Amino acid sequence: MSFDTSKLGEHWSSKYEIKKYIWGIEPSDVARKAFGIFKKHDFKTLLLACCGYGRNSKLFADNGMDVTGVDASQVGIELAKELDSKS
Repeated sequence: MSFDTSKLGEHWSSKYEIKKYIWGIEPSDVARKAFGIFKKHDFKTLLLACCGYGRNSKLFADNGMDVTGVDASQVGIELAKELDSKS
């Protein structure tokens, strides 16, 4: 079984254009758990793939990590910049 990823950016961009912050602006439970692990092991930098509109990236950046988020959706990236210019 294969999955065509060539349209992912368009797919998520259209979702974000309909409703900007689909899951709200608070970080996910998984991101909160990951942050605890990262803090315990003194991680300083993070590359966050599929960052969407940045709600999880913001958690890490707000707590002193150097965060780079990447996403296939240009709309998502622009929303992430609005939500938090640091990450």
